[in-house]
Amino acid sequence: MPGLVVAEDISMIRSHIIRIVTQEKPDIQPIVEARNGQEALSLVNQTRPDIVLMDIKMPELDGLEATRRIHIRYPDIKTIILTAHDEFVYAQQALRLGAVDYILKPIRPNQLVVALSQVQNQIRLEQQQKENFFEMAHRQHFLSGEDRPAEEENFQGHQSLSHQIETPVQQAIEYIHNNLSHPELSLNMVANTVNLSTSHLAFLLKATLGVSYIQYVTYLRLEQAKILLKTTTLNIATVAEMIGYTNPAYFYRLFQRETNMTPTVYRHADPTHRSNIDDPLQKGL
Repeated sequence: MPGLVVAEDISMIRSHIIRIVTQEKPDIQPIVEARNGQEALSLVNQTRPDIVLMDIKMPELDGLEATRRIHIRYPDIKTIILTAHDEFVYAQQALRLGAVDYILKPIRPNQLVVALSQVQNQIRLEQQQKENFFEMAHRQHFLSGEDRPAEEENFQGHQSLSHQIETPVQQAIEYIHNNLSHPELSLNMVANTVNLSTSHLAFLLKATLGVSYIQYVTYLRLEQAKILLKTTTLNIATVAEMIGYTNPAYFYRLFQRETNMTPTVYRHADPTHRSNIDDPLQKGL
C-alpha cells in the first residue's frame, strides 16, 4: 500500500488534501504531514513514501529544493507539485528537478484524485517492468541468436535472472535504473560507481544481459517514456527531458524509429498495440 507525504505550510490546505485522499483514495496509506520542505525531507527519510505532494513556496526549505534532494536520493519516489497559476514557471522547473506532475491551486478533488491515480499506475508499471525485465527480455527474443543457447541454459530453473547477477553488475544495473533521467549518464560513470574498469563492466553487462550498455539504457529510457506518455499529460519535450534526453527532436526521432509511431500517436494508441520497442535488437538499436 503506497504511503503519502503532504508538504504544505498552510494547515487548512493540508487538511483539505488529506480529507480528499482519505475519502477518495483509501488505498493510499499512511498519510503524514509536513509544514515545510525540511520536514518533508525528514519524513521522506523516515517513512520512504511512494508519493509526495509538495507545495512550492514553503518556509525553511522551498518545494523546488526539497524535490531536487528527494529525486537525487530516492529517484523512485514520485513527487507531485502543488502550485498557483502565477507560479507555473516554477512548476516547469520542478518537473526538470524530478517531479512527475503538478496540480494547480485551488485544489479540486477530481484533479487530485486523477493525478494520484496516474502516479499509482506509473508506480505499478515501473515495478512490473523492474521485476519482469529479464524474463520479458528472454521471452521476446531480446537476446541475439548466437547468445541465446548459453543464456537459455542460465534461465532454466530460475524465477529471475536477477538472482544470478554478481554484486558489481547488480549494483551497476540498479545505478542505471536510478539515474536514467541524468543526460550525462555514461558507461564510465557507472563503472566508476561500482569500481570496475569501463571495458570490464561493458563485458559483464553484455554477458549478463545479452546487449550492450547503450542498447540497455536506450531500452529502459524508451520504456520509461512509454509509461509517462500513457500515465501523464506531460508534453513531449518534458517527457524527453525526464528520461535523460535534452534534445526533444532526437528523442522524437528515436521513439518513432523504435516504435513506428510518434510519441503523440503512441499516447493515444490502443494499449493492446505491440510496438517494435519490445524487441530492440530486431532493429539493431
